[in-house]
Amino acid sequence: MSTLNWRTVAELRLTSALVPNPNSTSERLASLYNVNVAIEGSLVHIDPRQQPADRKQEFEVSVVPTSSVEYIRYTQAARSGTLVVN
Repeated sequence: MSTLNWRTVAELRLTSALVPNPNSTSERLASLYNVNVAIEGSLVHIDPRQQPADRKQEFEVSVVPTSSVEYIRYTQAARSGTLVVN
């Protein structure tokens, strides 16, 4: 098992509703905004929480194959001449 490199994405769009909504037990999501993802090989780990709490707390992560990802949009901001990816 390796350590995952989590990044915040502005928008994640899946080919179908695969990720359980953290605010509703009966709903699944296909479009997520401002969530954290980690890409490991051919898998995308998705933390669907909008404002993640303390990372030491337990939380559910959905894992989908990269073939289920239609679109990922990252945002970038320049700070002091250094490119920072959010």
